[in-house]
Amino acid sequence: PAQPIVIHQLDGGGNANLDPAIAVVGDRGIVVWEGNHHWPRQIHAACITPDEVSDAQQISFAKYPASNPDVVFVGPEEAIVAWDHYDGSSVNLAGCRIENGTWQKPFSITGDPRIARHVDLAAYDGDVWLAWQAQSFDKHLVNRLTEQQIVLARLQGESLEMLPDWFTRINKTGAL
Repeated sequence: PAQPIVIHQLDGGGNANLDPAIAVVGDRGIVVWEGNHHWPRQIHAACITPDEVSDAQQISFAKYPASNPDVVFVGPEEAIVAWDHYDGSSVNLAGCRIENGTWQKPFSITGDPRIARHVDLAAYDGDVWLAWQAQSFDKHLVNRLTEQQIVLARLQGESLEMLPDWFTRINKTGAL
């Protein structure tokens, strides 16, 4: 006979819990999402197994509005979450690691005048790779399509590594 399907409903608090992402290794997983349990909107995470769901934890910086999370396992006991947040002057990427079941402090990944949004994570052989949308702007012309580019980098600790010509290989225009 078929096994019953177990459905876990995550209680993120607040009335808007959206943009979930999930990563699984073995029989464990991590779910992350944007929620408004606290203001401004924050990134929350819960660890899951076939038998239980942990309490939701806020993992983003408390003072910055955060959105668009992604998560990836780096190894059997380590995962990283990344998201974008508005820091008062621009939108940048931030991240947080979970190691051996303990969430670490969030850290900034980018910090330049461009807007960095919609990060996507991948892991290979212990390395974490990020791709995201980067755009420059002139006053209020934030969404001019000719200014939006894709950036690819590898995360080493809390710093980004990028070969000098990676950006131009991805973006044939060479903009930004």
